[in-house]
Amino acid sequence: MNAIVPRQTVEQVVTARDQTLEKYEHAFEKVEEANEALKEARAMWKQAAPDFDGRYYEAGREAESFFKVVSMPDRYQYLATAKRLVDITVWQHVVSISGIEDLMDRNEKEKLRDQMKYRAPHQRSAMEVIDTLERYADDAEDPNEHGIGFRIIRHFEREIEALEDHPEILEALSGEGVDRIRAASRRILDSVASISGGSGLLEGLTNTIQKLEEWVATPKGLPPVTVDNIMATLTGLLGQSNDIFLRGIANSFSSLDRRFRSHDGFKIGNRIIITRLCDDWGYVSHGYKEDTFHDVERIFKLLDGGKPGALYGSILETVRRERLKGTRAHQSEHEGDYFKIRVFKNGNAHLWFTRKDLLTKVNKLLAEYYGEVVGDGQCSEEDPLFNQKTTPAKRYGFFPTPDPAADRVLEKVDLRRGIDEPELRILEPSAGTGQLAKRATRKIAARHNYRVEENGRTSWESTDYTCKALVDCVELQPHLADDLESTGLFNRVMCADFLKLDPAVTGLYDRVIMNPPFDRERDIDHVVHALSFLKPGGTLTAIMSAGTEFRETKKSKAFRDLIGKMNARMQDLPERSFAESGTSVNTLVLHIKKPAEK
Repeated sequence: MNAIVPRQTVEQVVTARDQTLEKYEHAFEKVEEANEALKEARAMWKQAAPDFDGRYYEAGREAESFFKVVSMPDRYQYLATAKRLVDITVWQHVVSISGIEDLMDRNEKEKLRDQMKYRAPHQRSAMEVIDTLERYADDAEDPNEHGIGFRIIRHFEREIEALEDHPEILEALSGEGVDRIRAASRRILDSVASISGGSGLLEGLTNTIQKLEEWVATPKGLPPVTVDNIMATLTGLLGQSNDIFLRGIANSFSSLDRRFRSHDGFKIGNRIIITRLCDDWGYVSHGYKEDTFHDVERIFKLLDGGKPGALYGSILETVRRERLKGTRAHQSEHEGDYFKIRVFKNGNAHLWFTRKDLLTKVNKLLAEYYGEVVGDGQCSEEDPLFNQKTTPAKRYGFFPTPDPAADRVLEKVDLRRGIDEPELRILEPSAGTGQLAKRATRKIAARHNYRVEENGRTSWESTDYTCKALVDCVELQPHLADDLESTGLFNRVMCADFLKLDPAVTGLYDRVIMNPPFDRERDIDHVVHALSFLKPGGTLTAIMSAGTEFRETKKSKAFRDLIGKMNARMQDLPERSFAESGTSVNTLVLHIKKPAEK
């Protein structure tokens, strides 16, 4: 990829773009002149034949085209559309010449293209919005006829607020249109300020107009096309190029095989199985798997020091051409620079990586991308589940649960109790900042007719069942435990190492919700230990590394056997769910119900 696009090149692009928009503005003025000339011609025609109604000429396509030779668009919208279309192509061009697309996988390219996609303008034109706002300002200045009331102010506010969801209207306003809205806003503010008792209305209206100024200052969508903006954007993309490339590798390989959702999936072996690569007639299927396969080959070419080649030179295209010769599904085998592929009659394919040096590079890059939180520590003991890591994880394995992930966990947790049953006991081990425990208390308190009692006891009553619970937290780091205690939300906060805590001390719980440390299979250690804190019939919901589902260590295999007997369920969290917490490790949610006593 180029180190950076020369500033002189960017200046030339921006100059040509500005001149293009000037030409379109000049062209619109010519169209306006033509429209005025046509109006004069029709007026003169009216003088020549005052009573003409068109009955004596055939109203065919030629006549229809004659009368519609000029159809005047809204000036603001026309120039905004010209600006949007030109700017999209300019941004596409500068991204292309920077070479950044060579490092992007299919998903990343789609995100970029979506940002640059042209979106049709809203059904209301910018001029209509301006006229409406100016009319409300007129009504507010004539209180004898209309009065200044909540209705006018609220309508004005709603028109402004709607612009947040329709940035294409803001974009179409241009500087002149924004100035007209500002003028209307000042007029209506002056009118409201002149009446008694208008302070409340004035405050709300002022806040709404301030929001408009923020939207104008920081518009959504494409950044403005300026030399400084382009240089800053390209510099930013180049600064993220390593992360973009690593993310592309992770997305591509995990799309081919679920085992590659974390880098230790490569330790399974050098072969992967691609289901239904070909259809029932034996031809290579178009779609996501085909695109992903091309992404994988592109990655290998880049790591081999080459440039991404044309699709027709790929091994998949070799497979496609060979299979087009036959008329029936058949088995075939092919080998290229980086892969050997065997396609079977049922459409499935086995893929072998033939360049072990490049596969090693990929594995190291994925280890860098996913970080140290995913490990493959083998266990030699006969009972690997009880070979726990007794030393704390690096940084105590502290990766706070982001809000979307915490919400997904609590979706799985039933907090209802029978009306005559005792309150639930809930535990969050290794609670950190208590993201899950806090949500449990809020979920209970959010019921209508709720009350929050002291000592962390919350409840909500109904005729059939109740939502009430005592929530406990365990946290090793003293400052985090103190923060949890200070909230007053919880029944008890224990500052302790959870793996050294005995359920005989705490008692058993109806629900365990947890986000344990992930590194070196510590998440398995914590979940297995947490099961001993669970009452028969109770449920455990935990965030775990995605590698738990397919890692081939003794501990992971033994853990899958254990939870399989308990009919546990695993559900993937979205990729990079913990990116804001500092790790790219893929995760899942595990849900277990402990068997009830017979």
